[in-house]
Amino acid sequence: MDPLSIAAGAAGLTTGCATIVRTIYTLIDDTVDVDENVSGLCDEVAALSRVLESVSQASISAPRVVIAEVDPDESLWITVKATLGDIKTTLDKLNQLLAEIQKASTSVFSRGFLRKPTKQLRFSMRLKDITIHRDRIKSYNTAMTSALQMINVCLMIQSNSSQDAIFSVLSNLRSQVNRVELALHVEHRPDAVEEKEEDDRISRNLRQFVRVAENFHSSASTIVGEGPRSTVWGGSILGDPLTEDQYSNIQGWIPPPIDEEVEDGTYSPSSALGRGHNSDSDDDIDKDLVKRLEELALESEQNRDFAKAENFYKKVVDRREASHSPAHDLVATKVSLAYAYLHQEKWSEAESIIAPIAWGKKVPVAGAKAYAGLHALALAHLKNADFESADRCCKRSLWGKRKLFGKSHPSYYETLGLLASICDARNDAVEAEAHRSFIPVGYEHVERDPLAYLNRATQNAGFNPLPQAQQQQPSAGAPKPELATRGKSRLIVAVHFGTEKCAVAFAFSRGTEAKEDIITEWPGAWSYSKPTIPTILYYDQSRRVVGWGCDIADALAPTGYPKPGIMKVEWFPLQLALGEGAAIDPINLPPLPEGKSAIDVSADYLFKLRMAIRSTLQKTLGAVFEAEESNISWCFTTQAVWSNRGRDALRSAIITAGYIRTEQDPRLMFVTEPEAAAFFCSKSGLLNLKLEDAVLVLECGKGTVDLSAFEVKSENPFALGELTAGSGDSCGSSALNRNFSNILRTKIRKMKLPDGSRTAGKVYAKSIMDFENRIKTDFRNNGQKWAVDVGIETQFPEADIDEGYMVFTNEEILQCFEPVVNRILELVRNQIIAVQAQNRTLQNILVTGEFGASEYLFQQIKLHVPLQFQRKVVRPMDSVSCIVKGAVTAGV
Repeated sequence: MDPLSIAAGAAGLTTGCATIVRTIYTLIDDTVDVDENVSGLCDEVAALSRVLESVSQASISAPRVVIAEVDPDESLWITVKATLGDIKTTLDKLNQLLAEIQKASTSVFSRGFLRKPTKQLRFSMRLKDITIHRDRIKSYNTAMTSALQMINVCLMIQSNSSQDAIFSVLSNLRSQVNRVELALHVEHRPDAVEEKEEDDRISRNLRQFVRVAENFHSSASTIVGEGPRSTVWGGSILGDPLTEDQYSNIQGWIPPPIDEEVEDGTYSPSSALGRGHNSDSDDDIDKDLVKRLEELALESEQNRDFAKAENFYKKVVDRREASHSPAHDLVATKVSLAYAYLHQEKWSEAESIIAPIAWGKKVPVAGAKAYAGLHALALAHLKNADFESADRCCKRSLWGKRKLFGKSHPSYYETLGLLASICDARNDAVEAEAHRSFIPVGYEHVERDPLAYLNRATQNAGFNPLPQAQQQQPSAGAPKPELATRGKSRLIVAVHFGTEKCAVAFAFSRGTEAKEDIITEWPGAWSYSKPTIPTILYYDQSRRVVGWGCDIADALAPTGYPKPGIMKVEWFPLQLALGEGAAIDPINLPPLPEGKSAIDVSADYLFKLRMAIRSTLQKTLGAVFEAEESNISWCFTTQAVWSNRGRDALRSAIITAGYIRTEQDPRLMFVTEPEAAAFFCSKSGLLNLKLEDAVLVLECGKGTVDLSAFEVKSENPFALGELTAGSGDSCGSSALNRNFSNILRTKIRKMKLPDGSRTAGKVYAKSIMDFENRIKTDFRNNGQKWAVDVGIETQFPEADIDEGYMVFTNEEILQCFEPVVNRILELVRNQIIAVQAQNRTLQNILVTGEFGASEYLFQQIKLHVPLQFQRKVVRPMDSVSCIVKGAVTAGV
């Protein structure tokens, strides 16, 4: 697709827009009173003219190579061309409409003193058509502005503009896409069949435009996130970077949004756009407030303060209704509000919320909780001798549980038993006996008190379908409680609570078979897929969490550093096990907020993590999650060097965060990180271990490297036992960064720049980023020189900077690796000696973890172990996710 043809087409339509604007001005200039839809049409056409002119100019300058990388299928040009075709069709019809109004205004009745009122009457008669055209042109405006911003992003990538500037434009692009989507929903629909077909075609093209824009946003974000780019492509120079004036001109191409006002009490699509979506910052503030209100409501529930939870949930419902939130979010919040009423014995208020949800044609999102709530209401009505209401609620609860769980589920039997009790209370012994005939012999339905039932139903923040009397109790010689559910369907969630990054995997198992899935959607990560999130918290001065993981926008200033008064807290998982020979000195760890312990901080993070897990699993598993939430088996990874003290501290944080309620809860288990990796690699076939074989696992993380040797205790089920005492040291990949930083600072000092120089800061930041993202992983000690684009034009040969690139020799990078790798090799040799002292066959040496992805480290381990083990050094394809997936396997 030729961008020049796009430029020509847009320029031609600009002329058509100008003609229409003149025609409208001529008509309304001679009218008594102009309707706002007519004046709005005029403004929209004028704005479209400006946007089309900007698109025409930008298309001529569009960097084709960059666009080809971001949009290889030319979807951008194809959709722009289709939209230009729709614009031409709409402008032609609008011209025809205006010509008809103008012709009608020249009749014999439109002369003299009747001229102005007659024109106004003609406009009024065609008002619906005018509104339809105005809405269509408004949607074109937002779509073409999005196209302009996409071209702008490509120009900025070509000119090596700062990441902050590009991400700012990408953020504006996301807002424009949202406006296009909104325009699709609020647009007036025509009545005629032919017009409807045209309207459907235009809507399809706009929806395609939205999809293209979203794909473009994702691709561009990924490319920008890869760091600074060179203007050299395939050996050719693409052009000089844009000057500040040129960049300003690009920004000037994008027209400002049109401000529209309508009278109170009237609805207008334009007002919906202007008022509801005029400010992205307002939208973000509302989302953050709703999220915080939900968190406070959940905290109040955990503290059994249901009156306070009620007030918070009311606010969330009000705001979600006002902002037209997704239906499933609103329904789930309403059910939670109903539960707050139930716990306060506000039966009528609870029923007024649950009834419309539970009596829908389909099982609702929060179906398990809704039908459990109806069961509690039936108990309350029975207690108050309102048998008719009790019968109605009980039968609907029974219907829902049958849909969710089937007719052989204990929860279904419990509600069926309640229905028989209601029949007894109504002196209908025959029907009661008939209902009981469906219940297995020996089953007893337990609670008669609604609050007692409700407390069990909401146990562990979910719906537990099994009455206490029906849960298996271990007898002498019986399997452990945590093994009692083997062979049944179970939801297992594994959490890798790492020092710098956290990962979560889950599986819905049947027996001992399960397929692991990684959670990749996280708050604050936009549409990016992230298998891990940072183990980071931000606190304000009142010790309130204002940012965590990827959701840190409120905690950071535009510079990327924490706002004044905000404290960044990291590496806190390590502090859970301090004082027992940890590899890191506590003095070297970042401080914790005053008055908070490592357990408190870890609990704050884990609570946020639990809320994110809950949200993702609700979307992924739907009704299955609702039914299984209270029965989730949790498996947490720990470092190999941790003793019981560290695990006890982590267990306390897990309880405080609401995963389980007591220390004796059998649903929680721990597995060491090396053990989890061995579980996964054995299941995937990378390891082929037999009984009494030994495996040495290196968990090479960012902060530390931990080593553990295991022997196979059982092949089926696969079970490992610790063979040697774990060992480790603070020789992770961050040690490479420290060594590189020292070399880099020496080079920068040779530049002899003044203290506080922005150039020095820029060189340092870009070099560290390139070392972290590229050099550290790709280094192989093969004599290669590494050129880092530091983004400056001045030559500094004494600092090895030439034509904007700082060069690092192979020997300099090797200096970063050697001391760190030598320490790891020493740890490996000691563990091999310890294994051989146990008279065990070392079958494999497994290298995992983020640092384990380093090709140089992997090859050095293979070269320096004894000859008989060199072929036995292996690593998984994904050395990071194998740990959390292995934890799921251990849970199964």
